Amino acid sequence: VGELEGKSVLEIGAGLGLCGLVAARAEANARRVVLTDFHPRIVDNLAYNIALNAPALISGPGAVTAAALDWEALPRCLSEEKGAEEGEATLDADDPVEKATWAPFDIIVGSDLVCEATDCVLVARVLKRLLAHDGVAHITLGSQESRFGVECFAESLAAHGLQVESVADVAVPAICLPPGGIGQEQAPPRGSSESDASKNAAQDEILDQSEEFGPRSGEVFIGTARAYLHFRVRHCQKTEAESN
Repeated sequence: VGELEGKSVLEIGAGLGLCGLVAARAEANARRVVLTDFHPRIVDNLAYNIALNAPALISGPGAVTAAALDWEALPRCLSEEKGAEEGEATLDADDPVEKATWAPFDIIVGSDLVCEATDCVLVARVLKRLLAHDGVAHITLGSQESRFGVECFAESLAAHGLQVESVADVAVPAICLPPGGIGQEQAPPRGSSESDASKNAAQDEILDQSEEFGPRSGEVFIGTARAYLHFRVRHCQKTEAESN
């Protein structure tokens, strides 16, 4: 909690926004928290979850917000320009809203962000642009046995001038795994009423899509990881000799 006091916090690939909502709790006393994902419906749901938890969160105009952030098409104000300081976002001074939203963050958090190698490059790009020069990112990923591409994470970030420290490797307790083990997830009970028809159809679509990838790939997209890896990421600091 103490680490968040007075800091700006960004959650990337937020999904339901759990990490960001925890960071935004009033007792943490963060300065501002932004929860992001790429799809408008997910962003709408993030805004709903913020409103639902508002009594327990930091307050004030723009203190906790949800915003769209597509890693493959970053906002115009984050475009690269010559002369920009390494590790800092380039902001459009003519757009105060964008400037306020995407000013570099003191802390960035993200969980289960990588399902293929290209995700590592995209995450590196986002961290390089949006992490403050003296900021820190806390990233938790499923282990490489359960998620494609995780083995490329450290190398991809290093190539973008980021320093990666492996902090923890935590196995998932057996009680948290699906019956029968990884890859044996059971579908939720199907409803029989007319109102359940659309839910059943959506469930069938998800299962059909997962079967296209085979057992292991299906696990990557919808399964529980066997273990989770936690990384601490910072900008590489130049020495005085390198600066000269």
